[in-house]
Amino acid sequence: MFQSIKKTEFLTNMKTNETKIQGAQMNVFGVGVTLLMENEGSESGFTVSCLTCAPGTGAPLHRHVEREAFYVLEGQIILEVNGGEYALMRGDFFQVDSHLPHRFTNQSDKDATVLNFSIPAGHSKFFREADALYQLNQFTREKALEVCKSNGIEILG
Repeated sequence: MFQSIKKTEFLTNMKTNETKIQGAQMNVFGVGVTLLMENEGSESGFTVSCLTCAPGTGAPLHRHVEREAFYVLEGQIILEVNGGEYALMRGDFFQVDSHLPHRFTNQSDKDATVLNFSIPAGHSKFFREADALYQLNQFTREKALEVCKSNGIEILG
């Protein structure tokens, strides 16, 4: 059974070929996150989200049990996986296996929009808890590390 988190729409402007996603935005340590879909009802559950990375934002080096895949809709991100570095641009797809150290950053001067797929499901709990720190104006490095740890995410640096 698939469950849509919130009604979201992909809107593509045919003249500029830009894709916009409408839906509730969360702030996860500086990265905008829109939850698109989640299926937690089985071992093969998954989470699909859309990440909006402003210039200079991204995720620190970390690892977790979930496998992830990234599909770049707009812009460019630099993805580092297990010591290798990959420049991903519009239309590029990349998978990160479970427990591999990885990070991504937008080193360009324009926003990057990336679809993120996580298997098994569970990233949405982390996204909500991280956003709550921001919404309640309680963000500190220590609290962020606690949220990561309680969700099985190990920050590596």
